[in-house]
Amino acid sequence: MKKFLISIFIFFLIFFHKIIISKIIIVNISKWTEKEIFIENINIDYMNSEIVFDNFEIRNINKSYYKNIFEAGNIKIKYDFKSLFTNLIQIDDLYLSDTIFFLEVNNLKINNKINLKNTLKQNKEAISKINNKDQQSKIYPKKKVDKNFFISKATINNSKTLIKNKNKGQEFKIDLSNMSFIKFGNAKEVQHFKEVFKILLGDLLLRIRDQNLRDIIKNIYKL
Repeated sequence: MKKFLISIFIFFLIFFHKIIISKIIIVNISKWTEKEIFIENINIDYMNSEIVFDNFEIRNINKSYYKNIFEAGNIKIKYDFKSLFTNLIQIDDLYLSDTIFFLEVNNLKINNKINLKNTLKQNKEAISKINNKDQQSKIYPKKKVDKNFFISKATINNSKTLIKNKNKGQEFKIDLSNMSFIKFGNAKEVQHFKEVFKILLGDLLLRIRDQNLRDIIKNIYKL
């Protein structure tokens, strides 16, 4: 009876510990991406310091067509266990497979960009004036220290991008190259993960034949 109770206790300890760790992972990824995250299943191998995500999704805030902006069928993460208790989470190896990037664009003419830029500039100037006035009278609370991350190595296999042209109703499916990256994250000492995203966008642009569509994507992501 005593062994049975101990076994039950250990089971519940592991079960609830997995739930807590899963919640921590989802919350931190949401903060890093500034988006809502959905993960169908999380498997944690404590002995080998490995986490596996099945059907990982980053939600699209403006759900005009695509529900998500990113999906991955499988993600494997080898991590440094001790770093989980610091402000810098170290990932030794990150493997992503069956990934999909979702893009939505309007079929705007390049000549119309001048008017668009002028409008954006005027809006930014107006907002800047308002913010300057507010900052003079406001006292902001001290910002909490967030957890940063550093990835030693990352591999992305079997990736593709779906592009929806909302004006024309067209959808393009473009296969991407298999890629590997080293030493990046959101810490100050390493290449920022947004630069890695730009490399992926560069690979995408090389595979798009429509020059107008390439220029629109360049304008959206300021490449």
